[in-house]
Amino acid sequence: RSSSSLNPITYNGILENFWLKAFPCARFIISYRKELLEQQRSQKNAHFKKEFSVDKLRRRNDMFIEFAKANSEKSFMVPLEEFSPDLFHRMLDWLGVSNCSFSRIVHANNGLRSGGYIDDRKVDTQGECTYSGRPFIKA
Repeated sequence: RSSSSLNPITYNGILENFWLKAFPCARFIISYRKELLEQQRSQKNAHFKKEFSVDKLRRRNDMFIEFAKANSEKSFMVPLEEFSPDLFHRMLDWLGVSNCSFSRIVHANNGLRSGGYIDDRKVDTQGECTYSGRPFIKA
């Protein structure tokens, strides 16, 4: 049975069980877009082979957001509209990475209507990133 034929709740349950059993120590970064009309337009501009309706995009977003809420200790939500050095600093902290920071981040989908995922900026980091080694799951 293909994933597209399942309703989001059933599909989410299947994904959740798989992800959590296959990757018990993993953390999940849930990247999504709040502005669904812009997401649809972006996919069209990027020449995706299949165009999704706003309703289908909403159901998919809802599925991942529900997964993140149900597994809040293992999930970090990253809405595209909130990309910022501060958000990425919080994500680094959540991942257990310290001693470094971003002065700017790359936001490759910069709203070009020509279909480009182009960004001429570079990611600027300061410091030397260190992983704390703290466990991802409770003992």
